[in-house]
Amino acid sequence: METAASTLAEFTHVRIIIGMVTGLSIARLLNGAARFVQHPKRDQVYGIHIGWTIFLFLAVVHFWWFEFSLAKLPRWTFDKYVFVLFYAALFFFVS
Repeated sequence: METAASTLAEFTHVRIIIGMVTGLSIARLLNGAARFVQHPKRDQVYGIHIGWTIFLFLAVVHFWWFEFSLAKLPRWTFDKYVFVLFYAALFFFVS
């Protein structure tokens, strides 16, 4: 039988891994935005691109905030871990 401390330790591990992936996603978005700020004449900036960047930024931040509610899961299984990690990786790939 698992105790609350072992469940919290498992969640901490999951939170760190997902935090790194979401951090990389945000870094990619900010690097792309910085390229437009540093060299505004090199590439043409389209409104849809700025909108997509803002939407993705908000979606990643929302997922990061949602991650805190995963602490309420009574038990972490490998399936849940892979699903959440894959979901976070999708944000990285889309970014």
